[in-house]
Amino acid sequence: MYTAMILSSLTLIMTKVSVLLLFLDIFVVSRVRKATYVVMGLVVLYGLWLVTSTIVHCIPVYSFWDIFVPDRKCFNFSAKWTADAAVNFAIEVLIFCLPLPVLGSLTLPSRQKLWVCFAFSLGIL
Repeated sequence: MYTAMILSSLTLIMTKVSVLLLFLDIFVVSRVRKATYVVMGLVVLYGLWLVTSTIVHCIPVYSFWDIFVPDRKCFNFSAKWTADAAVNFAIEVLIFCLPLPVLGSLTLPSRQKLWVCFAFSLGIL
């Protein structure tokens, strides 16, 4: 479970970074690109925190799976999970909002613009 938590944290961050790299490839508007770089920086910082806090969830580390270690110190799991979920949700909303200014200014027929907005909206699920 310990390794799975670390790997899932890495997977979560790498997925967000890959979407942001896709945005950098698609969008040429400098404002959106700058905002994407800022959000990518936030994602990397959050990823460092997430992986590091998962690795040192308990001190000493092996006390994560051996609860009978004396002087075991662990994070409050529910508080850490709630904080991580809140930051993750905020980053998800930022990533969702990045392409909206560009999508709104597309010169497409309204039906096509609606489908493009729908396709981008599927990412929030």
